[in-house]
Amino acid sequence: MPILSHEIFYFRALIKKLINELMVGEKGKKIRQKVVELKKKAEGTRPSGCSYMNLDKLIKELFLEQNYIKVILFFLQRSTLLRH
Repeated sequence: MPILSHEIFYFRALIKKLINELMVGEKGKKIRQKVVELKKKAEGTRPSGCSYMNLDKLIKELFLEQNYIKVILFFLQRSTLLRH
């Protein structure tokens, strides 16, 4: 079934309207504002961002704590084995 010329005209007009709304309309303005907000939030997750650095620090501290616990348990097990 071929596309009729009036359908092409309608779709062109619709696409033009949607693009115009995104470029200069209120919806486009809201979308651009939201993108700027998301960009600012995402900057905190960069390797130099504070959110990234805080998460990295937390992970390192947890691994250090886990390693300390393993070392303590190792020595406790060794000391109890030596007593028996």
